[in-house]
Formats: sequence, C-alpha cells, structure tokens
Amino acid sequence: MSENLNNQQKLEEVYHMTMENNEILRSMRRQQHIANAFRFFYWVVILGALGGAYLYVRPAIDTFSKNKKDIDSALGQFNELRAQLPETKVLQQVLDGLKASSGIK
Repeated sequence: MSENLNNQQKLEEVYHMTMENNEILRSMRRQQHIANAFRFFYWVVILGALGGAYLYVRPAIDTFSKNKKDIDSALGQFNELRAQLPETKVLQQVLDGLKASSGIK
C-alpha cells in the first residue's frame, strides 16, 4: 500500500505516526509520574502509620515497664519476708517436692 504513495504522502504518513507515537510516549510518561506520586504517598502513609502506632502504644509500654519494676520490687520484698519465716525450710521442701513432681527445674 505504501509503495503506491508519492514522497509527500509518505512524509505525511510518517509525520502522523510520529505524532501518534509522541502522544503515546507522553501518556506513558504521565502515567509513570502518577505511579511514582502514588508510590511516594503509599510509603508516607505506611511510615506515618508506624509512627502513629508507636506513639499510641508507647504509653502502654511505659506503664508496663513501670509496673514490671513495681512487681519485681514486691516479689523481692515477698522473698525477703519468706526468708525470715521459721517455716521457710518446710515451705522450701514443699515447693521442691511440687517442682520435682511437675518436672520443673
């Protein structure tokens, strides 16, 4: 079909194809920019959610660590009190017997 065309018609056909290719390439480039913008927004949301979750959970972690210190202190006081009781040896024997029967080392 193109062999029946003169040079001017061939040149116009090449020009139209070039313009069509240019439109396609511009469309692809625009889509790439949009995809990059959405990818950036996606990571901003992910990192923001992680930061927000940390800020939301941090007071609970602080409370837990403070309570852990209080519990450790209370257990230490209980162990000191238990060591002062005269029945400590009997209690220790009972606990050792329970540990031995349950298989706890």
